[in-house]
Amino acid sequence: MLSARLLRIRRGGRTVLDGIDLAVGPGDVVGVLGPNGAGKSTLIAALAGELVPDRGTVEIDGRPIGALDPDDRARRVAVVPQSTRLDFAFTAREVVALGRYPHRGRSTRLLDRRAVDTALAQADMTALAERDFTTLSGGEQQRCTLARALAQIDGAEADGQRDGRRYVLADEPTASLDISHQAACLAVLRGLAAAGVGVLCALHDLNLAALYVDRVIVLDGGRVAADGPPAAALAPDLLRRVFGVEMLRVDHPGRPGLPQFLGQGPMAPAAPVS
Repeated sequence: MLSARLLRIRRGGRTVLDGIDLAVGPGDVVGVLGPNGAGKSTLIAALAGELVPDRGTVEIDGRPIGALDPDDRARRVAVVPQSTRLDFAFTAREVVALGRYPHRGRSTRLLDRRAVDTALAQADMTALAERDFTTLSGGEQQRCTLARALAQIDGAEADGQRDGRRYVLADEPTASLDISHQAACLAVLRGLAAAGVGVLCALHDLNLAALYVDRVIVLDGGRVAADGPPAAALAPDLLRRVFGVEMLRVDHPGRPGLPQFLGQGPMAPAAPVS
């Protein structure tokens, strides 16, 4: 279990997250939604051990995440950031192979090669593997970054040992992708969950969240505004309050009971007080 308890994070003199309680278990797919500035990226950084909380704890399987050896932590928790910038000419394959660095001394060249090839295929990057990363489109770079994370948590080791439960934290992984690759990316994350990996991803698309995640956490002003299955958490009144938009909620035509949302535009401004 990857969990946060009473988490508070302050950045730049303001409280970004406050009182956050959540847990991601093996096989979970948790979606984090919220307006820009709600704290989604900060939450992912805290869960990854990249930020030290001002209050509260982040634990992985009952141990403070900061107490783990950095390589151990990297073998167990992989982050897919919103974007990755490189100023040197690595190929896509070389970028993905960076995910194998925490496995040095425990893996073999053959196992590393297999992990990289598998990750490239999962992210639909095999045909672009030898391309210079800096020449790829934004969406192709995002798929390459996803593949790097997949190679990173590939637990095959030469000694047959594994490091325990594994987690992927993805920060808006579909933001730069076309419709086909959005679905493919989320299908890969669901496949990881089916293999026992815990997944948490920040998303903006309500319909994708309803289709692909098991549980939705809605952040508003650094606090949890809702936490539950999409059908329960994504209530129109909550969306109106958190996002300031009117959304028409309908059943998915092929999956009764699964909510989908149609935008109805911004709410009308309040009438002036006379």
